[in-house]
Amino acid sequence: MSPELAFVLTLAMRMAFAAAFVVTASIVTERSGPVIGALIATLPISAGPSYVFLALDHDAAFHRRGRAGEPADQRRDDLLCLTYVVLAQRMRALLSCLSAVAVWIALATIVRSCNGRWPAG
Repeated sequence: MSPELAFVLTLAMRMAFAAAFVVTASIVTERSGPVIGALIATLPISAGPSYVFLALDHDAAFHRRGRAGEPADQRRDDLLCLTYVVLAQRMRALLSCLSAVAVWIALATIVRSCNGRWPAG
């Protein structure tokens, strides 16, 4: 089998597996009622298969390098949500969303200039 065909088949299998995961979660959510459905819907269902495939494809050093920026990423995402929540009480949804995204981009630029670490303060 050629390397190109092997790549395409592997990619198709991974896409089908991830899609099956999401569809199954959607079906369970529809049939389980609002409370259990909300719990299932908020799980990182689509990220799970991706993490499994990354773990199979890469060594531990790759994952350590990827985790180095996680705290800064989480803070930046938290501040995006906080900005939206505060602004949404006073402004229209679109303006609140655009402002929150602008804050996120500004913070991403700052974190990137600090080599992936949150600036000390």
